[in-house]
Amino acid sequence: QRHYGQYDGFVVIHGTDTMAFAASVLSFVLENLQKPVILTGAQVPIHALWNDGRENLLGALLMAGQYVIPEVCLFFQNQLFRGNRVTKVDSRRFAAFCSPNLPPLAVVGTDVTINQELVRKARGKAPLVVHSCMERDVGLLRLYPGIPAALVRAFLQPPLKGLVMETFGSGNGPTKPDLLRELQAAAERGLIIVNCTHCLQGAVTSDYAAGMAMAGAGIVSGSDMTSEAALAKLSYVLGQPGLSLDCRKELLARDLRGEMTLPAGAKGQPSLSRSTLGRGVAQLLTLSQGAIVSTQEADAVRDAVAPSLACAAAHAGNLEVLQALVELGSDLSLENFNGQTPLHAA
Repeated sequence: QRHYGQYDGFVVIHGTDTMAFAASVLSFVLENLQKPVILTGAQVPIHALWNDGRENLLGALLMAGQYVIPEVCLFFQNQLFRGNRVTKVDSRRFAAFCSPNLPPLAVVGTDVTINQELVRKARGKAPLVVHSCMERDVGLLRLYPGIPAALVRAFLQPPLKGLVMETFGSGNGPTKPDLLRELQAAAERGLIIVNCTHCLQGAVTSDYAAGMAMAGAGIVSGSDMTSEAALAKLSYVLGQPGLSLDCRKELLARDLRGEMTLPAGAKGQPSLSRSTLGRGVAQLLTLSQGAIVSTQEADAVRDAVAPSLACAAAHAGNLEVLQALVELGSDLSLENFNGQTPLHAA
């Protein structure tokens, strides 16, 4: 944080065994990130004759120094991943990490291919916020067939405040009444339980009766988050002061840092095609995704047009357009060419 203003990007050298955990935690600790923070390491130490450390380090430096990707990322074996989407899948091969539910943000070969539509956009010019208050009393429990309810009860005791529970398939677990009673009792005590699948790919759903039963026990769906991301997110949410239990559960169900893929109907993205103003914002969205112009040009267009669009939306009472502009990273406190802000227009 002390050196944030001095550099355009950061590379963190990290051991591979816990790198996915560190990347996930950093993604929640660093809010309003405007610059790349890239973790990398090596399966074989860089001093060895045959190693992967040199290529990983050079690739991470290239991505941090040449591209504007304002996220916490992990670079390994010529691929740049979103940090809170990765997990380590091999203890020996150079291709040690994968992102099971999100393609790489970039691939380095003879050319560098950036998946611009996946890269998260920086929101306005808000200053970096470092969240140092992370709850430590969180845990990870993997269910298995026949797991005793007494063991689960012992695991759920204070001082535990939050639990990531790895379940079968699309979110199923044992349906024994005594086990479900333990989960229900823990939820009623205020313990937050996040349900993640132990499968490498896919998401938690409530399609099956067992999954529905567990959801009825007050458990929050972890969608397609990795266990590393779910644990980091739970620690972050529980570390936020002054929030009610319902607010914390709502935060856990939201996509905060690109860590989860929400169902199409739950993304909350407004339909912008019903008005001329909405269509204008939709075109601006297209620009911001790099479909027509470069990122720098899109930012310049957005900064020039957004204040007037925001004032027009405020005057018309169009909250959907205002929300879309916020998601673009527009600053709603900026004045338009008449010196008005959306608050004046409203």
